[in-house]
Amino acid sequence: MQHCPSLPRSFLLFWPHTTRAWGPVVPTLLTLALAVVACSLWPRRGSDAFVAGVLAVLWLWSGLVYHLGFFMAINPAAGAFAVIFIAGAVSFVVSGIVRRQLIFRWRRDLRSALAALLIAYALVAYPLAAVLSGHVYPALPTFGLPCPTTLFTIGVLSLLQRPHPWGVLLAPIAWSLVGAQAAFRFAMWPDLALIPSTALAIWLATTAGGRPGGEEVASAA
Repeated sequence: MQHCPSLPRSFLLFWPHTTRAWGPVVPTLLTLALAVVACSLWPRRGSDAFVAGVLAVLWLWSGLVYHLGFFMAINPAAGAFAVIFIAGAVSFVVSGIVRRQLIFRWRRDLRSALAALLIAYALVAYPLAAVLSGHVYPALPTFGLPCPTTLFTIGVLSLLQRPHPWGVLLAPIAWSLVGAQAAFRFAMWPDLALIPSTALAIWLATTAGGRPGGEEVASAA
């Protein structure tokens, strides 16, 4: 079961989510994640809007499908959790697609190195760490669930060119604070990565150089 805050029986809820999603959806989400990496490495016209759109889809998936569709059945707080993810999705659409304020680029600097580390962890190391922690399919966290999605998102947002709106980091920071404590509560040790990723996201927000909604910037979109 996914690790997010709830009663221990939340682990029972992960079972139907994994078995239903593992068909076409999770491979599709993984493909989109790899496309995000490619678009930031080899940008074309529309690349930045595409990256923002994928982030919005991932956050809507976690908010609507996981929290409202599954988790709410055992934890009423899932409604509030869903709001965080839906708000995050809206921020990516507004800043990245409507206003074209988000530019994602790989550079030879610390931010890109941290981005590579978090993205690789979310897509590859996270499920391996979950297996080593004793989780087996179908009770295995998959990409597209809240915490690996948040780790991936913070990695991608580390690629943003400055100045950029710092408001897009608020939802990832909020969920990192919620999800990190569950790593201890439910012994979901792969989620411990949310602790340093929270610090990274706060640093990115404080050094963004823009307003919450950002200033107009020229994008490759």
